[in-house]
Amino acid sequence: MKKLALAISLSLAATICAGAIDDTSWNKGPSDLWFVNWDKASAEAKRTGKPLFVLNTGSDWCHWCIKLRKDVFDQEAFKAFAEKNLVLLYLDNPRFTPIPEDQKNHNRLIVRALSYGGGVPAVGIYTHDGKKYGMIGGGGIGVEPYLERVKSLLANTPEAVDGQSARALFSDGYGRLAAEAAEIQARLALTPKEAFKAKITGVAISGSGYESDYVSLEFLPPETPLDVPFGKRVVFRIEYDFPAGFGARIWMKQNWPKGEESNDYYLATNGSSLYRGKGIAFGFLNLLDRGKPCTLRSVGVSTFSSPALSGFPHGWDIGETAVEINFRK
Repeated sequence: MKKLALAISLSLAATICAGAIDDTSWNKGPSDLWFVNWDKASAEAKRTGKPLFVLNTGSDWCHWCIKLRKDVFDQEAFKAFAEKNLVLLYLDNPRFTPIPEDQKNHNRLIVRALSYGGGVPAVGIYTHDGKKYGMIGGGGIGVEPYLERVKSLLANTPEAVDGQSARALFSDGYGRLAAEAAEIQARLALTPKEAFKAKITGVAISGSGYESDYVSLEFLPPETPLDVPFGKRVVFRIEYDFPAGFGARIWMKQNWPKGEESNDYYLATNGSSLYRGKGIAFGFLNLLDRGKPCTLRSVGVSTFSSPALSGFPHGWDIGETAVEINFRK
């Protein structure tokens, strides 16, 4: 089985390296100004001399990503500036919108190579030959202040990107990264979903946004009803046990009663951490709708990383816990 997987992966790698990736079936960006293919975007940047504006986003689940698109990227002032001054590349990582697997892997490999970390939205601005002007994180500002940030970065002296994988992107394109990932994937043993275990073992209310403060909280059993005032966050204590040699990022899924699914909330764990072996992680939930009462009924835990990166599982639901968390005015 392993030999067969190796043969398939190496064949895939050879195919990727042999020619340009076919992106005709890929999900597109917010407008025709956005590329979704690294090789095409970087070629355009080289042809025009314009900087690469590379967006890492979660289009259908990340509150600030959605707000940034509405407040900035969909605005005519940004479009006009970008058309004259930038080459835009859109790297989306949706949770609910279907996206082709090769596009998922393409996006995640580039985000990893460029060291974006786990937070979205995040933008890196680069020269076509592998130098970096800087990064812009987050949203929550209007189009004119955002454009001022972009202009201030473009006024910097760009510095060479860090890391062999990042340099490979600019010199050899996406194909080399994909080939290396396929070889790594083929070498790893097949590991079943059941070998990855994680469960929620406690809940608490906190006013802090710092994970370092969570260890001192007094956690209650997860089924304990909680009444949460607006402005506080719910913290979930998660115990995980992953097989040797493997790790994953832990993400959380929520179950709202019918009619409350559209609540404005932020639910996550520390997405920049790759958890290995046994240990404890913390998830948290912020309600962003001021004074809107609602109830959370259950919280699930899933793995989140790409099989094309280092053979780690992606998108496996590995635990669900019933809760009663009441948000009140």
